[in-house]
Amino acid sequence: MCHLEPEFVDITWGAGGSRPAATLEMVSNVQKVLGVETCMHLVCTDNSVESIDKALK
Repeated sequence: MCHLEPEFVDITWGAGGSRPAATLEMVSNVQKVLGVETCMHLVCTDNSVESIDKALK
């Protein structure tokens, strides 16, 4: 994928019911290993206001 020189990679926060920590780890790996900027896509559906606030901090 890097040979296509993307400006960034969008990674969905907690996609498919995964843990938010897995999203943070994936973002970190993409940035460190591949050298590509990332954008975390926070899905608000089925999340409480409190959990969204926590994720944004």
